[in-house]
Amino acid sequence: MTSAWVDANVLIRFVVKDHPTLSARARALLARAASGDLSLRVAPLVTAELVWVLTGYYEFGLDTVADTLTDLLMADGIVAEERDLMIDALRVMKEERVSFIDAYLAETAKAAGEPVCTFDRDFERLGVDILGRARPDER
Repeated sequence: MTSAWVDANVLIRFVVKDHPTLSARARALLARAASGDLSLRVAPLVTAELVWVLTGYYEFGLDTVADTLTDLLMADGIVAEERDLMIDALRVMKEERVSFIDAYLAETAKAAGEPVCTFDRDFERLGVDILGRARPDER
């Protein structure tokens, strides 16, 4: 079986379905993966880019993005690096209403049993130890 890294632009076309030619090509590529003819590898940075583009440019809500990308990362023929971590981060993003990057960093730190150095108060509700917390008068 052939294995290939997939770029965010292909997955954006698949999710958004906004370009007749490229969206059809993306669907065909993912159909090949689902049939077992191809394995599509998704890097964590591609997942982050997908979240950023879908929530920013396309203005999709966090719930829609989290659910859509979770389904995509779990799809047949998709081999997502750090898949469980990505899915956990998408869940945390959705539940806690934080950025994907913050959710990913928090889940990575928890998995390693290490703290996060941050001034961002969002981390206080993400279940991680924090180093470098800003004082209230510094915000």
